[in-house]
Amino acid sequence: MATIDLYTYGVERGNEKIRYALSKQLPGDPVESIHCSGNGESIVDQFAGTRDRAKSKCDKPIAEMIHSFSPEESKKISPELVNKLGCEVASAMFPGHQILVVTHLDRGHYHNHIIMNRHHVETGKLARNDFRTLKKLRETNDRICREHGLSIPNQEKKEREARIPKDVAQMIKHGRTSYIADTMQKADFARSIATSYSQYQGILAEFGIEVRIEKKNISYSYPGRKVAKRGKTMGALYDKPGLEKAFKENDERFQKNPALRTMLAAKMQQVKTEPGTIKTVAGELAEKTGGHFKSGVKDYSKHEIVPRREARWARASEEELTLCLVPIDELRKARRANIITYCKDNGIKLKEKTPGMYVMTGRPYVEVSDYEWRNTKNNTRGSLIDLVAAHKHMTFFAAIAEINGNKRLGLLEKEIGEVKRTYTSFYIPKPERDVSPQAAYHLGKLLELHGAKRELASQLLKSGQAQVSAGGMIRLFGRDDEYGTLEFVKDDQGAWTRQRRGQFTQPFFSMTGGGRKVNVYVDPFAFMRGRAKSLFPEKKESVGTLALMEPEVGAVDRFLSGHRNVDTLHIVTADPKKPTQAEVDLFNNLKERYRSHGVAIEFISIEKAMPGRGLGLER
Repeated sequence: MATIDLYTYGVERGNEKIRYALSKQLPGDPVESIHCSGNGESIVDQFAGTRDRAKSKCDKPIAEMIHSFSPEESKKISPELVNKLGCEVASAMFPGHQILVVTHLDRGHYHNHIIMNRHHVETGKLARNDFRTLKKLRETNDRICREHGLSIPNQEKKEREARIPKDVAQMIKHGRTSYIADTMQKADFARSIATSYSQYQGILAEFGIEVRIEKKNISYSYPGRKVAKRGKTMGALYDKPGLEKAFKENDERFQKNPALRTMLAAKMQQVKTEPGTIKTVAGELAEKTGGHFKSGVKDYSKHEIVPRREARWARASEEELTLCLVPIDELRKARRANIITYCKDNGIKLKEKTPGMYVMTGRPYVEVSDYEWRNTKNNTRGSLIDLVAAHKHMTFFAAIAEINGNKRLGLLEKEIGEVKRTYTSFYIPKPERDVSPQAAYHLGKLLELHGAKRELASQLLKSGQAQVSAGGMIRLFGRDDEYGTLEFVKDDQGAWTRQRRGQFTQPFFSMTGGGRKVNVYVDPFAFMRGRAKSLFPEKKESVGTLALMEPEVGAVDRFLSGHRNVDTLHIVTADPKKPTQAEVDLFNNLKERYRSHGVAIEFISIEKAMPGRGLGLER
């Protein structure tokens, strides 16, 4: 998929964009120009000539379009095609304008820097810069990508939102959820793996959602709701045509199974060598693949007609469910797992309301019984699958694998593709925080143990990036990151154990500097050891900062992708002559990774990395 964004600049900044795009061009990076030619300075002069002839009074006469392709799509297309697509989009949208298209290939994904003179070459008329222009630009990009067989960003999201009921759309807009939103995300999971209506019904039945299929319509009955919701009011993806399209795509993916391909090859060879065999091949394949391979075209609209009165009790046949890409037994096993037991094992506090019925501490409107939870605030409900998905920020697929302890399901999800959850009916409360002065004391002791000043504890707690629970457990978070944490627990002998929970999506702290250099710290404690008084600087310092949650190369990639002017990374260490193994590993990985990208990797001591101390590099 390709995304595109539009920015406008003044003359000086726009000229810098032209020089930057060409100066960062590596061997093999394609470049093309429209209504202009030559090197960077020549193009700068040609843009200026057009502005002079137009007697330009525009404050921002230069535009830049960032045209980015996903890492997956970048592996499938050539750099030349990427550059060609950029030219096609720009010239279709802004004919008669001077345009420079430079393709960069150095960030793990291909992307174009499309720089344009907003003044028309002949008329001098200024290209508009407003929301309508951006919307039309993105529509043009989608059309051209589609013509070249590429995917469209968020196509399913656009289809889903096209016919969402207004009341539900408002709920989503304001961050609230409803039983309709919950139905939709569970239907997303079912439609990602089903190859027939019968399987689709069976999977949703395991979530308590009953599906009624009629000649023209499909309806969904959420548990506890008397009135069913028609698929066409939820969006095209949940109506019959959208579902039948999904069934076909899933079926085709199933037929590409390696074992099935091997069997097909053997049968084709048999056809070549034995005259008359062709007549029996289709029947044998249909029998051995459970009907998934048949001569002719499979009818994905086929379903059993059930009288409306009996539809609520209709169930998919066991024979059909055994053909599902996800073993139905795994889904049933996870659904029937005990919620109360899981909560006790994972520190989720419950308070008994009535015998056998509990409420969640911190969420009194969430009622929990052995096999079902219910949110009385928005009338949603579910099983342990939903609860684990919310608790550990997982997909339904991953939650099923977690509950059943079946790691093989994770491999299956890689084959099928991840179906992200869009809505969460409720959030699992975090452990009760210790807000007394003792919290800073306990955190300070942990900081001191790792070589940092204990006085930083109060700043860390105030920022919200550290939490101390009433039981003494300490958690460190990345800035604005709720999906991953470093957890520290003291054992009976007084020793701290460290464990990573969840997935880090943000570094502990990052800030660009006034120059091209950035200090990189392998973990939060390495960063805190280098801060004397102020933990998080409010103003930009001379050298940038990137404090990682753990020594992960991907986090450095994400930082550099947004700061292409950086040309030197300092790995900060207590002793540059004797760095830790984690620092050495990160140094070697980064040096190899950025060898051909003009980014130097060097060690620097904590003392010389401190603000205001100046920089003296040490190898």
